[in-house]
Amino acid sequence: MNDEYLNYAGGDEKFADWLRRLDQLADHFFGASIFDLVDYSWRDVYESGDDPQQALRDAVADGLLE
Repeated sequence: MNDEYLNYAGGDEKFADWLRRLDQLADHFFGASIFDLVDYSWRDVYESGDDPQQALRDAVADGLLE
């Protein structure tokens, strides 16, 4: 697993895997990494139980990605 995800996740491997899947979606649909975007509370979204697809939809709705 990419250390960038694990570092961001504070060593939480499940969260790091969730971030990796989210980042792959962002790259596929927008050509950008989630780490290239303005700060967003990915941990809060993860802890709320949203899957990466829903997290990305919410980020778009919040104006994070266009």
